[in-house]
Amino acid sequence: MGFLPQLKFPGRMFVGYLLMALAATVITLGWSALFKVLVAYGYAARIPVAIVMFFALRGHWGTHYDALPPHYSGPTSFFGQYMVIAFLPQMVTWIAFTVLVGALVGTIVTALVCRGKTTPAAP
Repeated sequence: MGFLPQLKFPGRMFVGYLLMALAATVITLGWSALFKVLVAYGYAARIPVAIVMFFALRGHWGTHYDALPPHYSGPTSFFGQYMVIAFLPQMVTWIAFTVLVGALVGTIVTALVCRGKTTPAAP
């Protein structure tokens, strides 16, 4: 975002990935069933993309699957590029995003559906 300060320090990407993964796993404390469904859906949707990106980077297809970001200054080897622009974003960032947004939407829908309903008292 243009108005936020740009933090630059060694390991910034690692810290970002770690924070996203931790934020997503916090959901297990409150709604583990939804977390499991969202993680399964996230991997089912992202593993095929990671595989396509592997072949696109390897074969230099020239599509958005193997395009490097502007001002890319990361690794230049195939494996390094694959890990930085394909594997980690697909297997960590997008999974965490799926879990976080899914939990937000699930919470809103549950609040709307269960609004005004009371649970019966335990005997």
